[in-house]
Amino acid sequence: VIKLSDRLDNLSDLGHMNNNAFKKGYIQETLDILNYTAKKRKLTETHKKLITAIRKEISKMQPSL
Repeated sequence: VIKLSDRLDNLSDLGHMNNNAFKKGYIQETLDILNYTAKKRKLTETHKKLITAIRKEISKMQPSL
């Protein structure tokens, strides 16, 4: 839960960065982590909510990249 929360917080910080290559890489890495976690782990409701929040944050960012 803590790592997902940290990932969500880090995504909000990306909005202030100008390095699009870093943003794209971080977003792809995040999506890879989420996909692996969703497939390989038993998720609690808190995990599911955080994953949903992270995906929403990414979807808001991607049109600007």
